[in-house]
Amino acid sequence: MSVERKRLESYLDEYETQSAEGMGLKLENYEGGGNNMPDESEFYESRLEWLQENDGPHSNNVWMNLAKDEVSGVKPSEGEELVFIKFPQWLLEMDDNEDWQQTFGKVYGYFTGWAILDVENSEGKNAWAFKKFHIDGRWKSPRNKYGKLWGPRSCFTLYRRDGSPNQMDMQQIRRREALPDNINAFDASEDDYDWRYALGAAYRQLQGEEKNPLVKAKSEAQSLPDRMYERVEIGVDEYKRISTKEGHDVSPDELAKVITSLTRAVEPGASLNKSEE
Repeated sequence: MSVERKRLESYLDEYETQSAEGMGLKLENYEGGGNNMPDESEFYESRLEWLQENDGPHSNNVWMNLAKDEVSGVKPSEGEELVFIKFPQWLLEMDDNEDWQQTFGKVYGYFTGWAILDVENSEGKNAWAFKKFHIDGRWKSPRNKYGKLWGPRSCFTLYRRDGSPNQMDMQQIRRREALPDNINAFDASEDDYDWRYALGAAYRQLQGEEKNPLVKAKSEAQSLPDRMYERVEIGVDEYKRISTKEGHDVSPDELAKVITSLTRAVEPGASLNKSEE
């Protein structure tokens, strides 16, 4: 049986036969933001629906991080909520928004990123109260006397979790796994992607029926001779150190690629294989 067939059957078993419950995702909007911002809210009942309609740079991780309720080691406290936000550049250009300008610096077009929402202080008001923002790989708190920034609701889209997540909601979904194995990602068209494959792959990995890329990469590296494996470890540690210094969180998929690249570089015969290509 092909890997695509196994993944599709796993998806059908988890999502359609058992009708597994999980979280939904709400894009909360309010009227009055002008042509730059939508007035109507949107709701996605399933991750499949979300992926099919939002195959963008943030789509895979937004759902997962909202489900985990944590980003870069920060979790919301009581009365707070982790949200993904979007607001237009012109918000920072308003004369009375100096606190916003100092916190964000330059923004081009739109800012999209994570924030900690002060839910209690936002209730019943026409503005959102934010306590922290994830900017350039780091969490930043406003430096004003209030310890928070207020933003008009009409100028923001808030991506908010709805309902209780299950384990599948917290799994990484990989775009490459939405393609059949015989299609190169560089040559693929939008019609080639079937997100049921990717969801099925995540379910199989959760059940231990299929290794995820990081587990595969580590397994390959550990099969190297000890001296070669030590070089991979040194390279990985250095990559993590530099990333941490730059305020960048290394994702499991990124780490898998780094380990695989280092393994290929140091494995016996690597120089010979490269010269023959």
